[in-house]
Amino acid sequence: MKNSRHLLFIPLLFIFFAGCKTDQPTPTPETAVLTGIVQIVYGDPALLQLGTPMPAASPEDYTARKLQIFNTDGSELLHEISFSEDGTYRIELAPGTYIVNVAPFGLDTALDLPTVIVMSKGLKRTLDIIIDTGVR
Repeated sequence: MKNSRHLLFIPLLFIFFAGCKTDQPTPTPETAVLTGIVQIVYGDPALLQLGTPMPAASPEDYTARKLQIFNTDGSELLHEISFSEDGTYRIELAPGTYIVNVAPFGLDTALDLPTVIVMSKGLKRTLDIIIDTGVR
C-alpha cells in the first residue's frame, strides 16, 4: 500500500513541474519582410537602362554601403543594415510606415530614394535599389 501512494505522487510532481517550466518559447510579434537587390553603377545610369554593360561591383563595394530605415518623419534612425556581398538585403520590420534610404557614402546617390513604405503583417515586399556612385 505504501508503494501505491508513491506511484500516485510521481505523476502529481510531474504535472506541477511541467506547469512551472520557464523555457517555453515566448510569442513573437508578426513581422513584415523587406528584401531587394542593390545594383551599384559606375557610369551613367541612363546607359544602364539602354543595356550598356557596366563595370561589376566587388563584394566589398556592397558590404561598405548600408540601408537605413527611419520612422515616418525621418527624425529617428530605427535600423541600419549592410548589404550582403552579392548585393542583396533582407530585414524584418514590425508593421508600420517607414522611410527607406541608403546611408551617405562618397558621392553615391540612390535613385528613387528616400521613399516611404508601408509594411503590414505577413507582407513580403521587394525594393530593388540602384546606387549611382558618381564615377564617370
